[in-house]
Amino acid sequence: MRKAGMEERALSDYVAAMLVAFSHTRQLAPPGPVTPGMVANARSFTYISDMLDTASKAPPEQVFLIRSHIGNYSLFFSGIMAERIHARVQRTGAPGIGFYEAVGGSSFAMAARHRQARNASLTPIYEQLSERFRAVRVALNQLAENLFHLHDTPTILTKTNMA
Repeated sequence: MRKAGMEERALSDYVAAMLVAFSHTRQLAPPGPVTPGMVANARSFTYISDMLDTASKAPPEQVFLIRSHIGNYSLFFSGIMAERIHARVQRTGAPGIGFYEAVGGSSFAMAARHRQARNASLTPIYEQLSERFRAVRVALNQLAENLFHLHDTPTILTKTNMA
């Protein structure tokens, strides 16, 4: 994160904690009960559209948790698993990185305005993640490339303006 010009310790700590949490596949599932359209097995990965639908019908306390999760999920997938997203775009026409940036950024913005964010002192972090989602995503792309790939850099990870 520091290489990307992000010196805020709280932001770096939050992103590191998110990465640790998402290293356990059960964290990929959204908070709360499984609803129709959502997958009980976290390894199958829930669709963001299903989480957004659930959030639209949830009570305010649950909306905060779901929106926070969508932001984290979008950041994790677009940051660490960008190649998977790109492959799905090519194979099935699934949404690209730009979709994850838009939904993740807006979810962090919505979560930042929630009372629970203020109570947990997360408002400044969520605001930063909303405003700087792309920069954090690119930093995570570089981290993933350095840690997980021992071959030449895939083209997808060298582009910072992916759609």
